[in-house]
Amino acid sequence: MFKPELWQSHNEYRTLVTKIGRRLSRNNHKYSFDSYEEEYQKLLNLNLDPLAQFIPPFYSNGGRPATHQAQILRSLILFVLLFNETKAHTSLTLWVRKVLPESISLTVLIGCASTDELPPLGSYYDFMNRFWLAPRNSYSRSSLLPAGKNGKKPKKEIGPDGKLIEPQDPSSITTRDIVNSIQDGKPASENPEAALQKIFSILAVFPSLRLGLLDSHNLTVSGDGTAVVSHTSPYGRHLPTCGQFCPYRGTCDRHYSDPDAGWGWDSDKKTWYFGHTLYMLCTRNNTLKIDLPLLMKFTDAKRHDCKNFLYTIDDFGRNTLGLSPKNICLDSAHDNIPTYELLERWDMNALIDINGRTKASENAPKDITFNKEGHPICRAGHEMCSWGNDPISTNFCIFINFMLY
Repeated sequence: MFKPELWQSHNEYRTLVTKIGRRLSRNNHKYSFDSYEEEYQKLLNLNLDPLAQFIPPFYSNGGRPATHQAQILRSLILFVLLFNETKAHTSLTLWVRKVLPESISLTVLIGCASTDELPPLGSYYDFMNRFWLAPRNSYSRSSLLPAGKNGKKPKKEIGPDGKLIEPQDPSSITTRDIVNSIQDGKPASENPEAALQKIFSILAVFPSLRLGLLDSHNLTVSGDGTAVVSHTSPYGRHLPTCGQFCPYRGTCDRHYSDPDAGWGWDSDKKTWYFGHTLYMLCTRNNTLKIDLPLLMKFTDAKRHDCKNFLYTIDDFGRNTLGLSPKNICLDSAHDNIPTYELLERWDMNALIDINGRTKASENAPKDITFNKEGHPICRAGHEMCSWGNDPISTNFCIFINFMLY
């Protein structure tokens, strides 16, 4: 049950931090926030009040009221900001049970006046479970899964540009299938992180719009995926009851610390990795020379970026509450006709590198060829230049005007 009166407002938080912070630093220098000045400024400017209107539907109408919800969210944010600066590292358990109780400075930074007010570890998992919209019948953290679930490093073809070539599997979902689903108004994916994406929009994207960091009328968005390595064994862990001489040791079920992880290809480091793909949509503020994230989505490590973009741009339209890009910038992994058609239908300018693996492209008219740099060549043998696209024309193509000579 959620009660708005139990939500710690931003003004209450700022008063607590400044009042107690001054007193602590005056009485004992080790309690000052000097060591966490950057995190202090970020949390002091992060207004969580808009969530008080967004999150009530995620709670039941009865039962015990949930307390310290704003403090838990601030604690999770601070936990991530200090990954490499505390002994907890990536362990939420150590953060809650060891780091916070031993530091009154960090305790105050999350919005608690004393260590006695710190929420327990179970409250963190209860808070996170509310906003992760995966089916309730999915496996739990203690589930056992078959041995060999992740298999070996997949044998997939790597192109001369170092990119993973999308396999031609007739049974797999194609970019055409995804685009057709989007155009029919159906969600392209289940998207269990939809609530988190909306929370990010409310707390980060919309304030950036109000501050003038984003131009909603001329928004240019870039999309790309990055490898996220999972520091866990892809082969799982045997149960204590399965000893070394167990006759079924090679086939018995095992525990996987990260059961969603899989094998993928890191085209930047030219190596296989075990983990996930983080696909992000960002925009560039040229005045401040900073890149601002707009939406993040964790996907399968083996999924090609051309599909990741379609899933992500569909989530962007559903979870950013009306924000629409004007220009889309993508690399050659996204060079396919369904993506062009979708962006054309949405009246978005597609700025996509041509796939340079071949001298010709199936995405272009038959009488157009490409040189080794990937530039289209007209029938007269000259490089073509882009004059944009014609939204009135029914015959869609990337380059519609030839160089005048």
